[in-house]
Order: sequence, then C-alpha cells, then structure tokens
Amino acid sequence: MFTFGLNCGRLNYGYKNKYLLTLTARRDGSSVFAANNKYATFPSAALTWVASEESFIKDIEFINFLKFRTSYGAVGNQAISPYQSLSLSGTTNYVFGDGGDSSLGLFPSNISNPDLKWETTTMANIGIDFALMNNRISGTINLYDNNTQDLLVRRSIPVATGYTSIVTNLGEVNNRGIEVSLNTTNIQTDKFSWNTNIVFSHNQNRIVSLYGADLDGDGKEDDDIGNGWFIGQPIESFYDFVFDGIYQVGDTDIPSGSQPGFIRFKDLNGDSDTEDAQNDRAIVGQGDPKYSWGVTNTFTYGNLELSVFVNAMQGWVGRFNQLDPQYTGDPLRPVNMYDAGWWTEENMSNTRPSLSYNRSTVGHSYYVSRDFIRIQDVSLAYTMPKVIIDKLKISNMSLFVSGKNLATFTDWLGTNPEAAGTSFPLARSYNVGLKLGF
Repeated sequence: MFTFGLNCGRLNYGYKNKYLLTLTARRDGSSVFAANNKYATFPSAALTWVASEESFIKDIEFINFLKFRTSYGAVGNQAISPYQSLSLSGTTNYVFGDGGDSSLGLFPSNISNPDLKWETTTMANIGIDFALMNNRISGTINLYDNNTQDLLVRRSIPVATGYTSIVTNLGEVNNRGIEVSLNTTNIQTDKFSWNTNIVFSHNQNRIVSLYGADLDGDGKEDDDIGNGWFIGQPIESFYDFVFDGIYQVGDTDIPSGSQPGFIRFKDLNGDSDTEDAQNDRAIVGQGDPKYSWGVTNTFTYGNLELSVFVNAMQGWVGRFNQLDPQYTGDPLRPVNMYDAGWWTEENMSNTRPSLSYNRSTVGHSYYVSRDFIRIQDVSLAYTMPKVIIDKLKISNMSLFVSGKNLATFTDWLGTNPEAAGTSFPLARSYNVGLKLGF
C-alpha cells in the first residue's frame, strides 16, 4: 500500500503584521482506491486580521490582543484497509465426497467496487483569539461547519447477493458546532493565586443525504432503516419504540398479550396498535455526546499548589439491555442481576417492568443516559524552599500526591459511561512521589 502527497503550491502574504493570507493546494494519492480514483486535489485558504494592531483598538486599554481568522478548505480521508476496491478470495477446508480427504477451497469473500474513491471533507471555520484586562482573561472561540461527502462506509447489502456488506462511498454528513477555551486569573496576590481553565464544545452531527432515492414518493429522501441511518439525524442514532411507562393494576387500556407490570409504548401514529414495528418507532437518542466540557482550577499558596480537573460529557444515551428481566447475555444471571426496582404489586414502578416481562415479544431495547460529570484528576504538590534546595545542592525538589478518576456522577448503570460496551470499571488510582532535579 502507498500513500502519496504532493504540496502543489503555497502562498503566504502579510501586510503590516495585521492582514495575513494563506493559500494552499495539494494533490494526494493512495493505492487503497480504485484505479481511476487514486488521486484527488484539496485546496484551502485562510485569512487573518490582527485587530489589536489597529490604532483605534490600541487605544482601548482593556484589550491586550484581538485576532479574527477564517478559513475554508478541503481534506481527504483514505482510512480503509488495502484492496477494498478489489474482489478478494478466502480459503476454507472441506471434504469432497463421502470418506474423501480434506481439501482446501477458495470462495469469493469481498465484492469489488471499481468506483471507490476519496472521502472529502470541506471545512469552514471562523475564530477569535483574545486577551483582556492585562492578560487576566484570554481564550479562543471557534465556529465550524464541516461537510463530508462520499463517506467511506461498510454498507450492509442483501445476503441474496452472496455477500453481507460492501465498502463504498455514499451520502453527505454535516458537522457544525462551537469550541471555546477560556483562561482566567481569578485572584492574584503575593502569596495566593487562583487560575481557571475552561474548555467547552458542542457538536451537531446530521446526515444530509444517503442515496438520493425517494421510493415511497413522499417528496423526501428515503432513510436507511436497515443500517440505522436517518436523514437529518446523527449517524449514531437509536431508532426504537418510545417508552411511555408501565401498565398498572386497574388500567383499562392494556392490550392483548400484555398485563400489569409490562412496558407501555407511545402510540405515535394513533392507530391504537402500540406494537406496530413500522409506524410506532422514532429516534429515541443519539450515541455521541452533544456537549463536552472540562474545568481545571489551580490554587497556589506559597509553595503549595492544588489542581482539580473536572470532566463531563452530556446529551447522549446508550443501550443497556441488562435491564431486561429475561436478559441472557450475562452468565451470572440471575445471581448477579441489577437491583433495578422491578415492578411488583407492592412496588408499582413506572420505570421498570416486572420480572415476568420479556422484551423479545416486541423487540425493543433499553436506553439509559450516559451523561456524566467526573472528578478526573486532583493533585497537590509542595515545592521545597530555595534555602533547602541550595543546602542539598540540587536544582529543584517537590513532593506530590495525586488521584485519578476519583468520583463519577451519572445515571448510567454500567461500569463506565464513556465506554458503554465494556464490563470493566474505570480504574481509580493514587500516586505519592518525589521529584528531584540535579
């Protein structure tokens, strides 16, 4: 496999250190693509205005630095395995005839795609860099809008073709959002200081187009329910029945086949059939966080320094089918079942079904919020005074104690909301140490 990049041209222009322009163009090639699509050209342009160099900005005392920037360009993605555009063969052992010897056979294992080509992302960005109030407040703000076309995906196809999937280019996906970084000096005295760093990001991901087909004639492009792709929704969306509580004793609308303690679903199309698989399902959540943020506070008093980092992700859910009373994926069931507050006539929960409920009759999943706030890193350090360092004839010495992943606040019932599929808890660690410099 080879990947080849050629920087075809780059132009930099600056005027009075205030106006900066950069133009670039490059041509990349990769052997993983089909013969006619191995190469693609990716141009870009960036414009910067250092506003704080303007005379009318220099007169504003609280502004120390102010820069506006914008860019527009394209980049390519070729992150697939080699030979995906070719028809490949696999091997298998088989016995030919009764009592025959074992033989080695070949079979087609990969369907060819002679049109496979680069995935291209066109990126637009607007940003601000600033420093204010004698640099006590500084940071960056970035707004971005990225369109990715000809996505490289492994698409499921009907098994009647002889294959289960094919690597292909399809559709368009949009990612837009904001990224903010803020640094503040909250308190600064001779002996004590308090500094804060805040990072925040919000990303909105949606599928713009898939195949361009409108087979049902409703004037809108068709979704791909089989692959779980929906126009206007995030790539990782959960499409399912919508939970609407638990049937209780005395309810008069319990359908045939259900009973008190079974899950109730919303009747989205109003036909009174809440188990209609085609018309009573909807997007019930997404598998990627909408918001991510982190806050680091650093306190210094004399030779002591305390740092606390809090990390969070919010606006996402995950499948948690262990809430199914009949779940068979855990070999320790029922010995190690979750104490989920199951419905009984004495405990008529409106969130958890009875132990006799079996989700396979409807074919739905359980979803739990993966939102979390975590105290991720805490450290306390003491730097030895200079008089002691000089006596020991070393350049520096400090003692420290630190902890990682100390506490996580979440409604997720598993071991780690960041890695929903793992069964292993996030390790909590403590360290005590001595740093010496000679």
